Amino acid sequence: MKSYSFISSSIFSSAKTIANSNLSNRFRLISLLQQAAKKLSSIEDKRKLTTEAKEKMQLMSRLISAFVIGEYRTLPWKSALSIVAAIVYFVNPADVIPDIIPFSGLVDDFSVLVWTYSSLQSELDKFSQWENSKTSY
Repeated sequence: MKSYSFISSSIFSSAKTIANSNLSNRFRLISLLQQAAKKLSSIEDKRKLTTEAKEKMQLMSRLISAFVIGEYRTLPWKSALSIVAAIVYFVNPADVIPDIIPFSGLVDDFSVLVWTYSSLQSELDKFSQWENSKTSY
């Protein structure tokens, strides 16, 4: 099953609806990012693919945090919505492949994250450059 089938699923559509309401509520968004960080830290798989997916998720979380607090303003709303929807999908344990299924339950989560990352690669590269320039002072 390819990741685009997850993106077109009714579950991901629901994630986009939730993402839209989370983007307009800073407290809900912070809670969502905390849930995502907690889930990421609980994943003990050390394989390269898992490590890369975790790094991509962390970058997207930092981008959304900077966007929401107004530090980073160049992200289009539609891109922010896609990222938050992917995070909502990741946090939801009852998605296309339930998370209770060892490792397989994370395959769809990581597929959505990687698909979102790849779709927004240029936006994430710009943010990463901005983030690096900010820390080099």
